[in-house]
Amino acid sequence: MGRRLAKIIRKKGVVAALEQEMENRQKDIDRIVEDQGRLAARDMEGLARQRRGESAVTNANQTTGRTETQLDQLRKKIQDTEKQRDTANEKLQATVDTLQLEATL
Repeated sequence: MGRRLAKIIRKKGVVAALEQEMENRQKDIDRIVEDQGRLAARDMEGLARQRRGESAVTNANQTTGRTETQLDQLRKKIQDTEKQRDTANEKLQATVDTLQLEATL
């Protein structure tokens, strides 16, 4: 019984770690979106003031493209981690169910 409880505790630790990973990636997304807003505002102000023309627009578009790629990668990582968490939760629940069944027998 002690080994099974230890197994449950380990599995809960896996689930908790995956949830923390998802939370960290969401924080990364939030920071990027916030930074992207600041950069866009700065770029637009710079364009209006300096009228640097197309090169400034190209630079802003390249920065936006890189940021969007980064955001897409982080969102994909969250989705993958959610799937891992769901699988870990299913395994945890199966272990708990088995332990409960054995305890009633």
